[in-house]
Amino acid sequence: MVSESLEETGRKGDLEQVVRVIELEEEADKKRVSQGEMPDPGPNPNPNTNLPRQLRKKWRDAVKASVSERVSRSLGHTEDIGGLAVLQELMVKDLVRLRDTLAPAYPREYEAFGLYVSCYHQEASACLSQAVSPNLNISQLFTCLDWAHNVYSREVLGHPELAAHVRRHQLGSLLPEDTLRSLEERSVSMVKVQSGEPASQDQLARLCSGPNPSHSTLCVLSSE
Repeated sequence: MVSESLEETGRKGDLEQVVRVIELEEEADKKRVSQGEMPDPGPNPNPNTNLPRQLRKKWRDAVKASVSERVSRSLGHTEDIGGLAVLQELMVKDLVRLRDTLAPAYPREYEAFGLYVSCYHQEASACLSQAVSPNLNISQLFTCLDWAHNVYSREVLGHPELAAHVRRHQLGSLLPEDTLRSLEERSVSMVKVQSGEPASQDQLARLCSGPNPSHSTLCVLSSE
């Protein structure tokens, strides 16, 4: 049911049933522990990790697997760079729907929406990491950097229907700092070689006009 819930036909009622099953089984686990039929998890068991069957952990694993499967199926054989636009559209559509119709099926302590955001963020990080290769041309480099510094922050996490509900500080960077620095250094070298080409200057201006221009060493070139 967790996997099917991401599809357009997914229903809140199905997830409410999942929650009921988890909580009934957790109560059964506690009873078995009290009767000595299961190992005692300790004085303050964490239902996410410490109950004998770890049902909430299994639920979290199921959410992660379902998001990964949906992203993989949606991207299909799309080329890595092209996949960024596909992923952007998918994330916004899915997360808005999750926030409005599916996440309310879970009790607050499940932090369901935050879990889904984290899983999609991990998929975005993986997609962008795959898009980065030594053979990227200057246009592709700018696309990756613009997506990492500006597009993802503005169009996905900063989407008007999502921004107030996303805890950015819990997500981390899309790419490691050393990877971003390497991309910027490669781009600087290519811009210097191709500085007379209008396309390079237009792309540079777009990259530096986003919400996080100070993150990119490339932006110093826009004023030269």
